[in-house]
Amino acid sequence: MPSPNHQHIFDLLVAALPNQRRLAIVDYGCGDAQLLKVLPSNRLKWYRGFDISRAALQWAAATCRSGTAELGTARIETARVGTVRTSASQTGKSQTGPSRCRLYHVPTQAIPRLGRKNSADAVVAIGVLQYLDDDQLDQFLEQSRRVLKPDGVLIVSTTADHAAYRWVSLYRWLLPHRYYSPSQLRSACRRARLRPLNLHQKGLVFGPLFSNVVSAVVDGVDRVVWRSRGRIGPVGRFSRRLVSPLLRWEYRWPVRFGYTLYLVARPLARPAARPSARPPRRHFSK
Repeated sequence: MPSPNHQHIFDLLVAALPNQRRLAIVDYGCGDAQLLKVLPSNRLKWYRGFDISRAALQWAAATCRSGTAELGTARIETARVGTVRTSASQTGKSQTGPSRCRLYHVPTQAIPRLGRKNSADAVVAIGVLQYLDDDQLDQFLEQSRRVLKPDGVLIVSTTADHAAYRWVSLYRWLLPHRYYSPSQLRSACRRARLRPLNLHQKGLVFGPLFSNVVSAVVDGVDRVVWRSRGRIGPVGRFSRRLVSPLLRWEYRWPVRFGYTLYLVARPLARPAARPSARPPRRHFSK
């Protein structure tokens, strides 16, 4: 069962791109590709997943082959960084075979190229920004703007900067991460020439308690007992099924304050080139 977070991301996608029937999506920090479980295959043109965990990408490949996604067999490649020319398999146009899914392992902390310029309808990053430093954040936003079509959208979820949520977070001791305020994301978007369309928060009580307390314990049990790597283990899946109705109910509350901060942004239109000034014509008398 997909999480309320992933379902909310899908709802934001549909709202931002109402006239786009088939979507070309870049999923940065895709994990085991949970996003594909809320995206109907007939709404996908192609899918590109990037992650630092090769084990998670193995499970993502299985998700691509599943009856839910129906994207065909996906191979795992190494993401390219810097000014290296993007490979044909990253463009979304030069594919061969039935697969519409490509997965990329990110072996370093550097932000890779996310694909060909103006090729994606959406770039999604779920729970990723809190692990990036300032330089990586700017690089990611710039890469997102470059790969997005002019009417494409960037959709991210990250941890909101509230003092109360900092204290209930167990993950901050295991995986130190950042917290973002809406003003910080607006400033970062401005630097990357992105225009925020929507900034709001969800998960007032039950979301942060489960995300930071319960899941930290049950996922730890899965890693020790079941040796789960790259995906949620059996104890974690069972606990998430139990609390999912409660979390979904909380997401329907008419409250725009909570632990998870969502951003929807679009590339800024490039300024029109100024016409070159022509010298005045000279008229010669006969």
